[in-house]
Amino acid sequence: MLTSPRLACLETAARLALTALPDDGLADMDYGRWSGLDLDSVAAAEPGALQRWISDPGFHEHGGESRAGLALRMAAWLDRLQGAGGHTVAITHAAVIKSLILHVLDAPEAGFWRLDIAPGTATELRHDGRRWAVSTLNCPLPE
Repeated sequence: MLTSPRLACLETAARLALTALPDDGLADMDYGRWSGLDLDSVAAAEPGALQRWISDPGFHEHGGESRAGLALRMAAWLDRLQGAGGHTVAITHAAVIKSLILHVLDAPEAGFWRLDIAPGTATELRHDGRRWAVSTLNCPLPE
């Protein structure tokens, strides 16, 4: 059982009565100076930069991580699991899950904005010894 080191993920693990080890590889995207702000606030303060961030996967002028960087980080994280065997439960963030799904599907980066990951849901990825597959998406967790 692994979790992002962020408090929300640690609290989710506790709510599910799971003992989880923090894994920095599951950390949310680093939003740099936009951390803690909603999109409306960023749009009001830096509309051009926000538009570039949305349209350019390599954009990181906000001082954080680019979506391309997140994609590489998550592909490497998933590749490490490939040979581990067994099951791994990971509690993490929507952006991380989107990046994992795009990697598994070998889908274009533009798909990032077309995936909705609902809070409090499970996404299941399976590896059959040859390839990863998405088997469940947005399955509600028990209360």
